[in-house]
Amino acid sequence: MNRIKLFLAIAFLAVVVCILFLMVCSKSPQVSTRQVIQLNPNATLPFSSGIVVGNTLYCAGCIGANPQTDSLGKNIEEQTTFALETIKSIVTKAGFTMESVAKVTVYLKSINDFQAMNTVYRTYFPTNPPARETVVVADLVRGSLVEISCIAQK
Repeated sequence: MNRIKLFLAIAFLAVVVCILFLMVCSKSPQVSTRQVIQLNPNATLPFSSGIVVGNTLYCAGCIGANPQTDSLGKNIEEQTTFALETIKSIVTKAGFTMESVAKVTVYLKSINDFQAMNTVYRTYFPTNPPARETVVVADLVRGSLVEISCIAQK
């Protein structure tokens, strides 16, 4: 009889521990805070330059415009440089490095610009380049030849 009481007490205690464990585990996970990265705080467009959530940075698409004058570059090489310099500014402002860029998306207006874009691109990611896709599109904002976005991870 004592063995049965002991068994029931242990079983009851095990059930209580399991219930407590499930209650703790089922609580909603902590919501990650979002840090907005804005290169131009006076921008009127409805998006941020970048958003940091946890250890991940999501960069908006950057076109081939000169960051100082906002005018488009004259050719694909210049526009690619401008787009990647803007990406670099966002990445740096967010506290990341270009080496922490894990994924890049490149949008080109013409497939004929692929090799020239790659020549410039390689200078920004000389070793262990991030994963990337390149997509040819019908048109880009302001008639840009290239737009580049990325995701970085600490």
